[in-house]
Order: sequence, then structure tokens, then C-alpha cells
Amino acid sequence: MAEKRTPRKQKQTHVRASLGDLLSYAAFLSDSQKLTELICKADKKLPRLVDSNGRTALHVSASVGRGGETTEWLLENSGVEIEKADNESLWTALHRSVYYGNVAAAIALIKHGASVYQEDKEGLTPLDLIDCNRPWAKALVHNHSNCNTELLTWGLNNNMTLGHADETSRTHPDRVCAFLQPTPVDIIQVVLSKFHSVFLAADGRVFTCGHGHGGRLGHGNEQSHVVPHQITSMCSVKCVAVAGARDHTVFLSDSGQVSTCGLNDCCQLGYGGTQGSTCKQSLSPRRVCTPQWMLMRL
Repeated sequence: MAEKRTPRKQKQTHVRASLGDLLSYAAFLSDSQKLTELICKADKKLPRLVDSNGRTALHVSASVGRGGETTEWLLENSGVEIEKADNESLWTALHRSVYYGNVAAAIALIKHGASVYQEDKEGLTPLDLIDCNRPWAKALVHNHSNCNTELLTWGLNNNMTLGHADETSRTHPDRVCAFLQPTPVDIIQVVLSKFHSVFLAADGRVFTCGHGHGGRLGHGNEQSHVVPHQITSMCSVKCVAVAGARDHTVFLSDSGQVSTCGLNDCCQLGYGGTQGSTCKQSLSPRRVCTPQWMLMRL
């Protein structure tokens, strides 16, 4: 039996639906007085309402435009909750302002007490999002004329992600010697995540280092490694691309086959079915059952 909507419920639904459109427009207004009139005409409670994704007016204003007038006005006049997190990623308004490059909004939020340490669903703070979610370390692959590559990394090394023989952080680029001896390895892709790093060689071999908790390194155990170690279980597979997140790693072979390893607490390994939902982790790379139509497109 269909739910009968009362006029009050219909009004609430209409107001929630118009929240995103209204604030997307209002965020570009430079006149705070016009913004005040616009919001008050729509509904005085609008700034404190949330849409279907749990976003408030503050989330939207922090995401669009490049000025901070709308965000500043909401913080000073609407009583909106500054640390409110959305439903999808647990992002606060500060997370969104940093991610979308709205510097003025970010400054306004911090000035009014927004926390730079509040973590989202992935455990990332707003500051972690400044550089594609990976501000803790950098990597530089330098191509020489003799076709060999030289890998340099720098940044924080608390999680053994730089690939050097010690856990000391680097303030300047430093050569990763593990790929120079005994035989030089040509590295063509580097993925730096918070707790581990993944290195793809030109010949398809994959190396990892960092914290091994949950099997994110793919070595068949949870042992941590300071320097990069080759994933020996994939010796017969030529990888062409790799990806890494906080707790898992993804591998793409030249045949279009996808494999994953690491924690699976949110079903992020993509195994699917009953077996996939009950699998809590995979210590070694395991194939994902990729649909045939998807393989044809790869």
C-alpha cells in the first residue's frame, strides 16, 4: 500500500530536493545580503536540513564555487553543524572544501573551529586529501637515455612506504637502491598509499613494501617489509597496472584479469557472491571473477 503523504511531508521532500540546486546557485553569489534573502524566502530551516546523501547546506557551499562568502554566511548566521559528516564517505564540509580546491571556504571553516583531524570512512583527514589522498610521500621516476629508470622517493616514512633500507623520513628526493642492485629494475608505475607502496616494473613484475597487516602486500603473510619485495605468487602473470588503497591492492594483467589482496571488511576485494562476503582478507593476490563483457572492453 502506497504511503499517503501529508502536506507537511510533501513540503519537507520538496525542500530537501531543492537544497542542492539552491546552494549550488547561492554559492556563486558575492552579495551576502542577496544570499540571506534567497535562503529565507526558500525556508528558514533550509541550512540545517540534509539531503538524501546526508549533506547539509554547508557541505554544498564548501564544494562549489571558489569564494567563501556563502560558507562564511552559513557559519555565522544559520547555526549549521560544522562537523556534520555525510552518509557516503563521512566527509565533513572541510573534507569537501579541500578536495574540491575551495580554499576560501576551507579557511572560513578552520577559522570557525572545523577540525583538521576528523577522519572519514577511509581514515583520511581533510589534510590527507590535499594531494590526491596521498600527502605523506612522493615518488619520482627518472628515465635515463639507456632505458633504465631511477626511482626517488621522499616524505614521511613512519609506515615504511618509501622503499629505503631504513625507516627514516626524507625531506629531499632520495634514490631507492633496492631497484639498482644486483640487477637494475625498470619501474614504470608507483602507487604510494598510507600504509604500503606498490611498484610495477616494465616486465610486469610487482613489488611492495610497508605494513603487511591484512595481506595488503600480497606476500602470503602479514609480514611487514622496509624495502620492496617481489610478489612471487604472480611470477607467471604480467601486470600492466596496479592500484592501492589503505588496506588492499589491485592488479591488472595484460590479459585483462583483475586480482586483489588485503582486507575485505567492506567487500572491497570484489570477489562477489557468498564466498566473497564471508572472506575477511586475502594474503595473496586472488583473481576477481570479471564478467566476460568487461574483459572484452579492456
